[in-house]
Amino acid sequence: MSCGTPGMMTNHADTDRLMSLDTLPPDADAAEVGFQPIVQDATGDAASPEALGRLTRALARPTKTTVKQQKKLIERLRASVAAIKTHQYGAASAAALEALKIDDRSGLAWHILAIAQEKEGRVAQALSAYQAAVRLLPDETDVAQDLARLAQRLGYLEIAEKLLRKFLANHPGHVEASNNLACSLRDQKRYGEAIGLLQQMIALEPTSPILWNTVGTVMSDQGESAKALPFFEEALRLDPAFAKARYNRANVRFPLGDAQGALEDLETAASGAEGGYEAAMMKMAHAMQLMAMGRIGEGFAAYDVRLDPALPDAVRPVIDAPRWDGTTPLEGRRVLVLGEQGLADEMVFGGCLPDLVDAVGPTGQVYVSVEKRLVEMFQRSFPDAVVGAHRAVRLEGRLTRFVPFAEDAAKADGPLDAYIPMGSLMAAFRPDIDSFPNRDGYLVADPVRVERWRTWLDDLGPGLKVGLHWKSLVLTGVRARYFSSFERWSP
Repeated sequence: MSCGTPGMMTNHADTDRLMSLDTLPPDADAAEVGFQPIVQDATGDAASPEALGRLTRALARPTKTTVKQQKKLIERLRASVAAIKTHQYGAASAAALEALKIDDRSGLAWHILAIAQEKEGRVAQALSAYQAAVRLLPDETDVAQDLARLAQRLGYLEIAEKLLRKFLANHPGHVEASNNLACSLRDQKRYGEAIGLLQQMIALEPTSPILWNTVGTVMSDQGESAKALPFFEEALRLDPAFAKARYNRANVRFPLGDAQGALEDLETAASGAEGGYEAAMMKMAHAMQLMAMGRIGEGFAAYDVRLDPALPDAVRPVIDAPRWDGTTPLEGRRVLVLGEQGLADEMVFGGCLPDLVDAVGPTGQVYVSVEKRLVEMFQRSFPDAVVGAHRAVRLEGRLTRFVPFAEDAAKADGPLDAYIPMGSLMAAFRPDIDSFPNRDGYLVADPVRVERWRTWLDDLGPGLKVGLHWKSLVLTGVRARYFSSFERWSP
């Protein structure tokens, strides 16, 4: 590993903040955030051949342990690195933990453990291990860069920025770190600073595809699809196998009217995805593209990827019942529908609830868990169902959802037969466009409130009246492109 100056210390308060994982990530309200097909543009890999080579060389350095202990320690760490090279991340974590039993003050062991756990998808444990490594190896800038990349992935953008700036102070002009800093600035909506940094780097490294790709993402995040396209084209000219650039090009080709080209780009990009997270998110985008093109059955079947544990925001349900397999008859069953995404998503997917109530029939029972603000309206709309609120917490870095009212019902009336993620209702009951019912709506408004607003509108007098849909409370980074700015609604 490359060493920085002795005076370079990582701010422990910043790394401590990363460990507050019993709540949702920054700016992420579980009632607001649905899935957006976003691939991280931060580059570099803590388990790349170059990074593992540095770790292997570091293993040759002497430690403060006895000769016998050092031999055992090095054996375990070499085994861990070897397992990482062959993508056996569980075995790598186990070997690193054995090494820490020998010497729990080995910063190198903590770093190797962090890499293995990050690749394994155990984000909270990886953060803890990186934190220990940073404290024990305050001058090892590679550890700080790895931590910055993970912090950025989880949305801790200010902390990632600080760590990257410290790394760049010791490695000026480093392409990957500079690119990642630009991504952090972009996600903080500091677009001018991001472009300025990227322009400086492209002047030094004009053949770097990752820099051209990131310029494109800064443009597309601002809704400038036409301006973004040439930058993705240039990135692909420099590296035709660059999966992220091809994915990003797909995301701008579709709004520019090239739906088939976007679909082809997504299919090609998925085959070159790096790791479980990136592959899952590209598959998610592919599913949504199929839906947008009217290929409803294929799209909703593929949409099951949203539950892939490789996705940081995939819901982990805590329900004492099996998930419905999609084929077992539902008549007479006690079934829980698990709300899983944002407020609007639950309202959209809830359009299938009448079909489910009919499928279960009068001898069964449907329980529906939704965001607490929807409980009253859903209960009014589905009097034959039992509606209650779900709750979500972060446990070990995973969005974990449980349903207290369903647990109470199971204790009182017997166990549930199955649960169904609410988004999965679409694959079961909406296999094609013709399966969507022709109706004015399915949710029943509060008649008292309806009368109140009808009177209020009447009091305004004659003339055109325009209602505006709400804006999301979460408009960070790429999500902002899906919402018009308040300025565009000015007179």
